[in-house]
Amino acid sequence: MHLHAWPKFKSVVSAVWTARPMSVLDKEIKAVHVADLGKMLDRYGQREDFEGGKTRCLVCSEVASMSNVGSLRLVGGRLAFTCNAT
Repeated sequence: MHLHAWPKFKSVVSAVWTARPMSVLDKEIKAVHVADLGKMLDRYGQREDFEGGKTRCLVCSEVASMSNVGSLRLVGGRLAFTCNAT
């Protein structure tokens, strides 16, 4: 669709941004910087497993590593990882 089809928007970005529900925009995002991942692993006692290649992606079972961590969350009191391929 061309921009002239949306006369009240100045750009496609503003059209897409405005069209999103406000509830999505108001969510708090909790994040851990990759530089602090070691601290998180230590806190949950998982550094040895992570560095030893025993931690796997929840979705595809790929070995989780510093180069492919996409996200992490707590599952049953332990850190669970997804890789950046999923």
